[in-house]
Amino acid sequence: MVKHIFLLLSMLLVLVACKQDKVVPQASPMTSPATSEGDPSHMELPMNEQYVGTEACKACHEKEFESWHGSHHDMAMKKPTPETVRGDFNDITVTIKGKTTRFYTAEDGKYFIEDHLADSTKKAYEVIYTFGWEPLQQYLVEADGGRLQVYKLCWDTEQHKWFHIYGELRIADHDWLHWSKGGMNWNTMCSDCHSTHVQKNYDSEKDIFDTSYEIINVSCEACHGPAHKHLEWAKNKTLPDKDDHYILKTFRNLDNKKFVDECARCHSRRGQITNLYDHSGEFSDHYQLSELRNMLYHADGQILDEVYVFGSFAQSKMYQNHVQCSDCHDSHSTKLKLPEQQLCLQCHIPEKYDSPSHHHHKENSEASKCVNCHMTGATYMQNDFRRDHSFRIPRPDQSAKYGTPNACNECHKDQSAQWASEQVNKWYGEKRAYHFSDDLIPLQLNIEAPEEHLYKLITGKLPEVPEIVKATAWSLAANYMTPRVQQEIPSAIKDPSPYVRRYVINAIGALPPNEQMPFLLTLMQDKVRVVRIRAIEYIQQIKAEIPVPTANQAAYEKAYQEYEHELYLNSDFQTGRTNLAFKHYLDQDFDGAIREYNKALEIDPLFYQAGMNLAQLYYQLGRKANAEEEFKRVIKTSPNYGDANYFLAMLIAEDSNRMGEAFELFKKAADMTGRPRYAYNALLTLLQMKQVAEAIKYGNKQLQRYPSDPNLIYGLYIALMQYNDKEEARRLLQNKLQEYPEIAPQIQRLLNGS
Repeated sequence: MVKHIFLLLSMLLVLVACKQDKVVPQASPMTSPATSEGDPSHMELPMNEQYVGTEACKACHEKEFESWHGSHHDMAMKKPTPETVRGDFNDITVTIKGKTTRFYTAEDGKYFIEDHLADSTKKAYEVIYTFGWEPLQQYLVEADGGRLQVYKLCWDTEQHKWFHIYGELRIADHDWLHWSKGGMNWNTMCSDCHSTHVQKNYDSEKDIFDTSYEIINVSCEACHGPAHKHLEWAKNKTLPDKDDHYILKTFRNLDNKKFVDECARCHSRRGQITNLYDHSGEFSDHYQLSELRNMLYHADGQILDEVYVFGSFAQSKMYQNHVQCSDCHDSHSTKLKLPEQQLCLQCHIPEKYDSPSHHHHKENSEASKCVNCHMTGATYMQNDFRRDHSFRIPRPDQSAKYGTPNACNECHKDQSAQWASEQVNKWYGEKRAYHFSDDLIPLQLNIEAPEEHLYKLITGKLPEVPEIVKATAWSLAANYMTPRVQQEIPSAIKDPSPYVRRYVINAIGALPPNEQMPFLLTLMQDKVRVVRIRAIEYIQQIKAEIPVPTANQAAYEKAYQEYEHELYLNSDFQTGRTNLAFKHYLDQDFDGAIREYNKALEIDPLFYQAGMNLAQLYYQLGRKANAEEEFKRVIKTSPNYGDANYFLAMLIAEDSNRMGEAFELFKKAADMTGRPRYAYNALLTLLQMKQVAEAIKYGNKQLQRYPSDPNLIYGLYIALMQYNDKEEARRLLQNKLQEYPEIAPQIQRLLNGS
């Protein structure tokens, strides 16, 4: 039937908001650490120093302290007090989307949120922490298993009202996005970036957290490292001045990429690969950066989902030309150093750029501001507008051709992209300077000879092709492994960028196992952890066929420990459990794989990838009834996932008494997904049921949708032959081969097979 196709999913975090002192849920702290023997996610990273807190820094660094005090970093997470709570807790009741919530303050000064449930009961939650400062503030409440959850209603600090974090979107109680589930869980989604020296400490066996932090907010030591030894040196100047133990991490002499990496730890869309950030190594030793993939970014790289700045900034000419965050933002107050326009005109000559001859709008108007053309943005969490930091030139011509957004139509919503493109042509001429998006868009959309665009990106040079763009191209290369693309792999595995080295592994996975292994053995020993981990992930899939050489065994064991650490670290995610299941499957531990798939579905019943893998594993083990049950569950919970109908049809079609049922499922899968292969299976099913006339009718209809598909042409040919209309069958082949000569080899192979 169907081979067991596992969906390896990168563990990418969608930060929602959240972190704070050592034992987190203060209302009922755990009495013992949540650790399990054999769970490598609790591998301790060395910490030789201790944290002292911001007040200890103030004595010598008062200016920096005062600048930081009250900043968004300072207020990232706080214990609730009259000074830190911004929402209205004066016994106010609000009804949003038909559901009522009461906010009140108890006599002892504690803050409570009372949830009015559907069965007319009420449940009160104590606010354990405030979360964030402006333009919205969220509130953390305690849940079972050491969890803290971000409540669904937030306070709008500008309009002074309560609102729902999901707006008008309705979320079912069992959905992972529901405020009581994983998508709004502080330990999983928020803690690493809102406090200092956080350890998630998730016990994958008991499904409980013992999350801890050293300092409640984003403190001095969150960026500069633990200051105990530094404080000791400051008090006793007789200690060695040049001993690294006494010198904190400073940023004055860092090049811009290393500087930005420090900010990118939290200001990026990334996955965590270590339980603890210990200020050692580089960004990719602790995190996996997300590529510019669809669903996160538009096809041209503009921001779409909540991606937290770095992924867009890394695309910019600013980043390529040594600009860093602190050139515009004060590192301590987090505020802009100057008004927006003045910031730009520090480097861009006012007479040339702050002029109607450049911007073609009224002087000193909103439309004349640099940021409104070159830093468009999007609103997240209902009221938080964030600008795109790729600093791009508007390209309405791309919008007209591909549907990507552009700055012009953000304002001129009553005009078309074609109109905007024509205006740009009048002002600046018809030829646009090359931008990587000219190749990235057709590659992402899989149109216009995508392999050609891929090749230009993977062979491109800085600054025209930024490293994150090249990495994105390599992440897609497995679909286009032509000889010339394959020839670029040896240079890619040595690329200076860890992002390129990490994502070329996706392409390597498309090679035959014997060709994969030499590349993977090299990458398994890479200088950064994320590359080593991903190399091991792919080695695990082929080592039964191509064993790891004895000479590489020690390096393999070391990297495998890092890989296993990441697996258990992220097992609080549905994707993490699915990856754990895949590990068990490769180890031939099928019971373990089934257990982890089911745990993934407990975390998120709508995560159809785990359900599909589980169903196919059941089938592989001969448990067809279980497989059918799971396929049907996926179809019920994820009705828009059409492929599930196809796989269920393949299973049912093994029973000759259920062919009619199988046909309906094949047909539904074809209609939902637009995959001609599914329609071909539906046609063959009709033939198996001896419904030849219906098969001819169905085949003709599908060929109108997919006129050059070889399988459908062949299927209809067979149907016509069975109907004894051999003349029409020959005419079909003749006409199609004349119209589409490129399909002749495929048609011939099919005919030979018959």
